[in-house]
Amino acid sequence: MQTEKPPILAVDDDAGVRNVVHRLAERLGHHCDLAVDGDAALRLVTAPGALRYAVMVLDLHIPGVDAVTLVEAVRAALPGLAVLVVSGYDAEAAAPVLALGRARFLQKPFSIADFTSAFGALIE
Repeated sequence: MQTEKPPILAVDDDAGVRNVVHRLAERLGHHCDLAVDGDAALRLVTAPGALRYAVMVLDLHIPGVDAVTLVEAVRAALPGLAVLVVSGYDAEAAAPVLALGRARFLQKPFSIADFTSAFGALIE
């Protein structure tokens, strides 16, 4: 009996990146919801009957709320949530989010192999 893979949430203001993450996640067998900013992500997470996301793929710089505040707010609803921070900036810029734990960094642009590896390390 095969267990359904947990859903993920992709948060990025760049439609191209959101679409790539969506396609890669679905190729790996995961349902993927998309959010253009932090407010949209929070609405998805806190809506009645919301999905229990296992991973949030998060652009470091999104409109609205900063990444640290968003991760803290989402984890209030989903304490076990893992975060894959994606950014054109380097890992040092992502350090405040990574310090929250259960998070990895992936620099943009990223390859399919790099995404699959980083995502797989979080989902296990």
